[in-house]
Amino acid sequence: MTGHDNHTTPLANGQRKAAILSRKEAASYLGTSVRTLDRIQEGRVIPFVLVGKRRRYLLSDLDSYIKSRRSI
Repeated sequence: MTGHDNHTTPLANGQRKAAILSRKEAASYLGTSVRTLDRIQEGRVIPFVLVGKRRRYLLSDLDSYIKSRRSI
């Protein structure tokens, strides 16, 4: 997906929109399996949007989750 650096994706008209990932893309971005992402979501740790019956994740929310899990 283009635009990971600033959490947006370019549109044809030159505007930008927030990067939205599917469960599979989100799991890949986090370096986990889809099943592991589902287990994480059992605790409602990462915000998501329902599009129909499918979960979608904002790239910025995934980055926030990664930062919150970082150990010193």
